[in-house]
Amino acid sequence: MRKQRIIGIVIIIIIVLAILGINNRNIFNDNEQVIQDKQQIKQENLTIDEKVDKIVESMSQTEKLGQMVMIGIQGTKVDDDSLYMLNQYHMGGVILFDRNMESLEQVKQLTSDLQAQSNEKVPLFIGIDEEGGDVVRNAGTVHTF
Repeated sequence: MRKQRIIGIVIIIIIVLAILGINNRNIFNDNEQVIQDKQQIKQENLTIDEKVDKIVESMSQTEKLGQMVMIGIQGTKVDDDSLYMLNQYHMGGVILFDRNMESLEQVKQLTSDLQAQSNEKVPLFIGIDEEGGDVVRNAGTVHTF
């Protein structure tokens, strides 16, 4: 079931990319260039709106598309599958489920690792599957990072 969801997301992304006519050259993220772009934008004396505009201008269509998609991950640590999805398709976020949370420190480490290893121009949006009512996802881990 989980693999079917991931395959479905990948198929949707491929279809959208085909419609947009994106060349394969733009799919892979040049990590050194991302770091240089981040440093350059930080050094410039710009308003927040100007910084946002500059970041968006520097993004490929693939990166912009990826920012609209969130994925779920399998375990309590960052693994190769998670990194592949985040970096190959430039996913904009990760949603955490109960299977991803063991303790406050573990969730803090997981989110820090995800942010550090995403290699994107903007931080990941990290959410929790919280349905309210009878379903509460590891309430002890909710805090501000």
